[in-house]
Amino acid sequence: NIEDEKEATSLAKADDGTIYYGGGGVFGYITFTDSGKLDYKSLSQSLPEKEKEFGNVWAVHAIGKDLFFCANERIFWFQNKKYVKSFTPTGEKFHTFFKANNMLLVREQGVGLLFFKNGALHKILGSGELADTRVYSVIPIDDNLYWLCSRNGLYTLYFNSNKPEISNLAKANSPIDSWLSDNHIYCGAKISKDLFALGSIKKGLILIDRNYKV
Repeated sequence: NIEDEKEATSLAKADDGTIYYGGGGVFGYITFTDSGKLDYKSLSQSLPEKEKEFGNVWAVHAIGKDLFFCANERIFWFQNKKYVKSFTPTGEKFHTFFKANNMLLVREQGVGLLFFKNGALHKILGSGELADTRVYSVIPIDDNLYWLCSRNGLYTLYFNSNKPEISNLAKANSPIDSWLSDNHIYCGAKISKDLFALGSIKKGLILIDRNYKV
């Protein structure tokens, strides 16, 4: 357990080896005592008082010098363990949080897909289809190509690093769409160059290749 006997709901390891955690209304980083015991150093305690009301931190992303602690109510942006600012949803809530081409990618309920650049969140044009479609995994396939695994099936995202706002999002209409929907896709990962794992709530896990063959 972390601060105040709360459980961690997210972890991330930065390039310098620091491990960051997030939990229910708390977040920070882990150090070790001389005897090897874990010591939890809070960063959420450094927030302004008005920023301290939030729920579970569902994801932590360490991207270069930027740290993002992501809750449904707010995304907290830190640099070098120092608080910079927070972002609040313009729609219903922030839902899920990913990394693509070393950028933070956020699916916002009621809005669509957002990316972080130059100190702000921006919307990917044409991603409104995801406003009411729950995305649970973003998997790298090739350079700039990602699969978005949702409860409405599979989408492809060609991520434009220079102009992320014009990245191309398209429905894949894959043969695994019904499996993703019926079994409630919940997570996914790239296992090797041509092998991918998709996890569900109702029916365990499947392995597929880039041609969607199970």
